[in-house]
Amino acid sequence: MARTPEELDAEWAEAFNAGDGEKLLGLYEPGAAFVLPNGDVIEGVENIAQAVGGFFALKPRIDLQTRRVIRAGDTALVYSSWTVTG
Repeated sequence: MARTPEELDAEWAEAFNAGDGEKLLGLYEPGAAFVLPNGDVIEGVENIAQAVGGFFALKPRIDLQTRRVIRAGDTALVYSSWTVTG
């Protein structure tokens, strides 16, 4: 499991590329927020599961690169760029 925010994208991409929704969702706190490609923000692991679950049937590959990490106390915001193929 990722020990620092900088390790998160690599672990997320590994789970996504393996189609391992359980591992991917395990990276999120219960009240986590997720920004969709259109800019909408969804909250909560159940909603995140619905948003990414449909992708797994397509067997996509993601290239995910950490661009910036902002820390505030025990919270971190990870900015990433990504490309999905498949």
